[in-house]
Amino acid sequence: MLVVLIMRIELYILKSGAYKDMLLTLKHELMHVWLYENGHKNQNQDEVFDYEDMCELVALSNNSINRIVEKYLKNTK
Repeated sequence: MLVVLIMRIELYILKSGAYKDMLLTLKHELMHVWLYENGHKNQNQDEVFDYEDMCELVALSNNSINRIVEKYLKNTK
Protein backbone atom coordinates (compact mmCIF):
# COMPACT_ATOMS: atom_id res chain seq x y z
CA MET A 1 0.00 0.00 0.00
CA LEU A 2 2.72 2.48 0.98
CA VAL A 3 4.82 1.59 -2.06
CA VAL A 4 1.84 2.24 -4.35
CA LEU A 5 1.31 5.63 -2.72
CA ILE A 6 4.98 6.53 -3.14
CA MET A 7 4.89 5.53 -6.79
CA ARG A 8 1.77 7.63 -7.41
CA ILE A 9 3.40 10.64 -5.78
CA GLU A 10 6.52 10.14 -7.88
CA LEU A 11 4.51 9.86 -11.11
CA TYR A 12 2.60 13.03 -10.29
CA ILE A 13 5.80 14.94 -9.58
CA LEU A 14 7.52 13.56 -12.70
CA LYS A 15 4.58 14.66 -14.85
CA SER A 16 4.74 18.14 -13.34
CA GLY A 17 8.49 18.33 -14.02
CA ALA A 18 9.45 18.99 -10.40
CA TYR A 19 12.36 16.54 -10.31
CA LYS A 20 14.06 18.09 -7.27
CA ASP A 21 10.77 17.96 -5.37
CA MET A 22 10.43 14.31 -6.36
CA LEU A 23 13.74 13.47 -4.70
CA LEU A 24 12.78 15.29 -1.52
CA THR A 25 9.41 13.51 -1.48
CA LEU A 26 11.08 10.16 -2.07
CA LYS A 27 13.47 10.72 0.85
CA HIS A 28 10.58 11.85 3.05
CA GLU A 29 8.46 8.80 2.23
CA LEU A 30 11.43 6.47 2.70
CA MET A 31 11.88 7.95 6.16
CA HIS A 32 8.29 6.94 6.95
CA VAL A 33 9.13 3.40 5.83
CA TRP A 34 12.37 3.38 7.81
CA LEU A 35 10.63 4.57 10.98
CA TYR A 36 7.89 1.98 10.61
CA GLU A 37 10.36 -0.83 9.98
CA ASN A 38 12.29 0.17 13.10
CA GLY A 39 9.28 0.02 15.39
CA HIS A 40 8.10 3.63 15.38
CA LYS A 41 4.43 3.30 14.44
CA ASN A 42 3.24 6.83 15.46
CA GLN A 43 0.13 6.57 13.27
CA ASN A 44 -1.96 8.33 15.93
CA GLN A 45 0.63 11.02 16.64
CA ASP A 46 1.05 9.61 20.15
CA GLU A 47 4.83 9.16 20.00
CA VAL A 48 6.98 12.14 20.94
CA PHE A 49 10.56 12.43 19.71
CA ASP A 50 12.95 14.65 21.61
CA TYR A 51 16.16 16.25 20.32
CA GLU A 52 18.31 13.20 21.12
CA ASP A 53 15.82 10.87 19.44
CA MET A 54 15.97 12.98 16.28
CA CYS A 55 19.78 12.97 16.29
CA GLU A 56 19.75 9.18 16.60
CA LEU A 57 17.15 8.75 13.85
CA VAL A 58 19.04 10.95 11.40
CA ALA A 59 22.38 9.33 12.23
CA LEU A 60 20.98 5.83 11.66
CA SER A 61 18.90 6.53 8.58
CA ASN A 62 20.69 9.14 6.50
CA ASN A 63 23.20 6.87 4.74
CA SER A 64 20.72 4.08 4.08
CA ILE A 65 18.10 6.44 2.67
CA ASN A 66 20.63 8.24 0.50
CA ARG A 67 21.89 4.89 -0.86
CA ILE A 68 18.34 3.90 -1.79
CA VAL A 69 17.80 7.22 -3.58
CA GLU A 70 21.12 6.88 -5.44
CA LYS A 71 20.13 3.37 -6.60
CA TYR A 72 16.75 4.70 -7.66
CA LEU A 73 18.36 7.47 -9.70
CA LYS A 74 20.72 5.02 -11.44
CA ASN A 75 17.80 2.78 -12.39
CA THR A 76 15.63 5.60 -13.76
CA LYS A 77 18.18 6.97 -16.25
